[in-house]
Order: sequence, then C-alpha cells, then structure tokens
Amino acid sequence: MESINVKNGSNSSPQINQNLVNVELFSWEADERTSFKFNGSQKITWTALMVLLGLYFLWVGQAILSIAIGALFFILYSVYASKPQRVKHIIETYGIRTFDTLYTWDQLKEFWFVEKDGVLLLYINTRINLPSRLLFLVEDVETAQTIISLLTEVLPYRVLHTKQGKLDIMLEGKYLEPEYFMLKILDDEQT
Repeated sequence: MESINVKNGSNSSPQINQNLVNVELFSWEADERTSFKFNGSQKITWTALMVLLGLYFLWVGQAILSIAIGALFFILYSVYASKPQRVKHIIETYGIRTFDTLYTWDQLKEFWFVEKDGVLLLYINTRINLPSRLLFLVEDVETAQTIISLLTEVLPYRVLHTKQGKLDIMLEGKYLEPEYFMLKILDDEQT
C-alpha cells in the first residue's frame, strides 16, 4: 500500500510552524466505540454456551480453562451491557486531540475512511508504537467531508492498490475511496 496526498500529491511529512498558537480548527462528538446489541435469545444462547464450556472443562479436570472462560464471559458481558460514552475529538493546529491526548502531526502517518455496519470509521496510522493506529467514529458524511478537507492538508490519504478480501471487510470495514467524499461535496454544491 502506498500513501499519497490527495490535495497536492506530495509524500513529505507536514511542516509545523513553531510560531503558531495551537488553535482548535474543528471538533466533533461521537461514541467512543461501536455499540453491540443482543436480543434476549442471543444473550441466553451465549450464556448457556459459556456455562456449558466451563462445566465441560471442569469435568475434564481443566479448572484453569473454566476460570479463563468465566473471565472472558464477564469481560464480554461488561462491554456489551455498558453503553459507549460520548467523546469529543478535536483537530487542532498541532494535531488531533482525543481522550485529552494530543497526537501531533509528526506522530501521524496517513489516514483513510471505511464503512462498517453503516458507520463511518476514520483510521489514522501513527509513527509511535502505542497506539499504532487511532480509530474514530464519524456519525455523518458532512462531518467526514470537513475532516477529510482538513486532514488532506497535512496527512496523505491511504490508497489501496489491492482489492480488499472478505475477511478484511468483515474485520476493518469497506474502504472508501477519497473520490467518494469529493463526489458528495459536488452533489451538495449542485443542489
């Protein structure tokens, strides 16, 4: 995969003017993670499956596996039972601030949008080890258009040169070409 800058076609990293004051350019609020909804029969099915697996491993003398399955079930239940919190993400002069952490432009590599389960996701690869990728939920196309117009000034939009496989689409989402957002902008201007 290769990165290109949609706006000016350069691969260079952004130059940050140290004389600028850090100013908020754009902000949006979104859920911190995607939400999962199970109906009553799915909850009963998964609970019964976990209990049966735990009892089976107890019966064959593997108590450690039973404890591990119980811990996994508790973690999954906690994630699914709690609603995601709303988080404010801010694009600033020096970078992107999320969860009260500023990721400066020199720490960020490239970005792209995907659509997964009807939700737009913004991925940003970083040059730091942890986190190596930032993930943001974007709730509407207009917000995504504003984000893409700001980010293309300093970061390249990741272009896929190979077709996504079914597993990639299932795990990460369907890649959206940058033209998708440009066409939406042109359609909005014509109407």
